[in-house]
Amino acid sequence: MKRSKYNMASFLIVLFYLAMSDFFGIVDFSLLFPGEMYDYVIALTFVLAILIFFKSRCIVKITNIHFEFWPFLGVIMIAVIQAILMQTQRQQSFSESFSVIRELAFIFVFAGFCLLNYNPYSLVKLIIKFDIISVCVYALEMICGGPIFNASIHATGIYEILGGLRIWRCWVDIPTFELFTIPYLLISVVRKDYVFYTRRKDMTALCIILLGVILKLGRGELVSVCASAMIAYFCVDRPSAGKLLKRISKVVVLIIVVMGLMFIFANGIFQRLISGVIAVLNLTNSSESTTLSVRTQTLVVRWNYLLDHNAILFGIGPYSYKAQLVIDPFDTFATNRGVFSPDNAYATFLVRYGVIGTALYVFGFVKNFFNLKKDKSKLFLALGSLLLGSLIGGFSGYDALGKQTLIKVGLLLALCIKERKYVVLRRSHN
Repeated sequence: MKRSKYNMASFLIVLFYLAMSDFFGIVDFSLLFPGEMYDYVIALTFVLAILIFFKSRCIVKITNIHFEFWPFLGVIMIAVIQAILMQTQRQQSFSESFSVIRELAFIFVFAGFCLLNYNPYSLVKLIIKFDIISVCVYALEMICGGPIFNASIHATGIYEILGGLRIWRCWVDIPTFELFTIPYLLISVVRKDYVFYTRRKDMTALCIILLGVILKLGRGELVSVCASAMIAYFCVDRPSAGKLLKRISKVVVLIIVVMGLMFIFANGIFQRLISGVIAVLNLTNSSESTTLSVRTQTLVVRWNYLLDHNAILFGIGPYSYKAQLVIDPFDTFATNRGVFSPDNAYATFLVRYGVIGTALYVFGFVKNFFNLKKDKSKLFLALGSLLLGSLIGGFSGYDALGKQTLIKVGLLLALCIKERKYVVLRRSHN
């Protein structure tokens, strides 16, 4: 009897995807359950891993993978010490601090996922398929002009006027793994090692996921996705000077063609992207929340606040999202006044963990990118591209670098570890 390629690990990946994407944006699970749904999925993962451990007494030995965990452990240590001090000084309860600290520990989900039995390539293909499905659902809602299910429990969204059209835009993390799946598919096409067996199918999958990123209308997200794709494209191998120049010319031509097509067929989106580029380059205009001036000012205000409170090195602690502490009372847009800054991940990390904590966190991403880049496996290169893409996206939003990002890194790291074991076993059988 033929064994199914989908198993418990596949089921958990589906749960993780639905939890992080709020069921493709259709259902906001936080309105139905206390906390976040992915917390329950993480708990289920470790329960299953523990049961497997006691049943088989198996221990996964990580070999040939150089991934640095100590920077993240350092930030967690800073956060825990600060949380204890905040508890003793009655600034915030430890349970509220734990809700923030747990986000730093999400990366260790890999430990539970490694104990499960699965083929990593099958799970990657499953993740790509769900990214495609999520784009189709999102596009359907845009075509229908709003939620296609119960609006009262739908993920948060707004209507925007774009090119004279009233368009539904939902703030949900879909496609969820775009910083990984787009580089992965791109590497597959370049190497002719196709995920879906033919170049046409892989290119179709890549274009659909990229279309989903464009339809989200998030300029920061689009920039980080393009950056991660280019990083993967130029890290596929060590090209000669001529080959490198040829790749650069291809990228330039592709950008010109895509922008030209958008100008002709989707002028509203084209104008939005152009205004986004202008905003990024604008260092003086503070009248619009998207300008680089506002994002930079958010960091400056927090830097000065920490200096005034003698907390520049380690920050003021892991204050929760609901903390009433005001950092920037003069914030024009009322989004960055508190400890949590939704528009700049670095501003949030800086005020919570200080210069040392923020530097450790960023170093963990950068160092592990170079570690992963040494291995030419598609999985490793795509995960490395996700790390650098997340760092770029952090300038325009907290979610790009915090919250669910470390869950994705942990899950994909588990696939990398499993790939090493799978490759060794496959070679031994050959």
